[in-house]
Amino acid sequence: MPTNYSDLLIAKRKRIANRNSKTETSLWRICHSNCKNRGVEELRKLQCNVSGRTDYARATCVLMLALGSRPEFVAKNLGIDVATAYRYKNLYLRGKTRSLLDDRYRGRLDSRQISLLCEELERYIYTDAKSVAEWAEGDFRSSIYSLAIWWIFLNRIGFTYKKTTEVPCETDAEEQGAFVQMIKEHFSCKKEGNIYYYADGTHPTHNTCSTYTWIRKGRRLEQPTVSGREPSQHQRGLLNAHDVTDVIAHECPSVNTDSIIALYKAALEWHPEAKNIYIITDNACYYLSKKLRE
Repeated sequence: MPTNYSDLLIAKRKRIANRNSKTETSLWRICHSNCKNRGVEELRKLQCNVSGRTDYARATCVLMLALGSRPEFVAKNLGIDVATAYRYKNLYLRGKTRSLLDDRYRGRLDSRQISLLCEELERYIYTDAKSVAEWAEGDFRSSIYSLAIWWIFLNRIGFTYKKTTEVPCETDAEEQGAFVQMIKEHFSCKKEGNIYYYADGTHPTHNTCSTYTWIRKGRRLEQPTVSGREPSQHQRGLLNAHDVTDVIAHECPSVNTDSIIALYKAALEWHPEAKNIYIITDNACYYLSKKLRE
């Protein structure tokens, strides 16, 4: 007779192992006989219907067991534990194929599901973790994580929650680089008495606002923007390229050639001693009008 706790525990484990060995054979025979009659075809249909889903492993496991495979062989080929194979078999014994679909297991996403999730996040914009969780619940048929865990999980698979990057709709990086180089050359040979101004304006605008969304780490999500203007007062201004305190502002009801002429006259009046005044502008049509050149 065992005399200490350790010996008692070993003896108990042996009794449980012997009992499981006997019941395993009887359970297997029940499952095998049930499936052989009409369950095999039912399981095959289920396997085809759930292809690509987490239910597929359950249906395939029970089907392989029904066709004579040992639980250890099934577990090794499906990448599951032997205990999981027994659990799927017992689910089937209790409720046939419906029980395999109704299993409420809440596990982590597998590699295929993570890949699908990454593709979804790169294809569409999700502005919060809740919308990502709702998509996963609808596509993967389970609420896998709480919202707090979704934040951690999305960061772990390479995404971060940050703002989109607003970029002008029509830009040419090469032309911009050439323009900057030209300006630098002009500034490097600036003569005494020459003044350089940047010209631009401000307007009441309605525009697309940047928002936070889930974006792949190390990347930026560009959001094209266009300015929409409402009729109101407009501000035109000149900023000295070499003295930021030198600002000339002009308020006008509309932006056209006449308002630009008035702005240029204000610059001439402000610097009557200047030899030349250079004004750097964009390509707006009123800067290039014939009336302004005259």
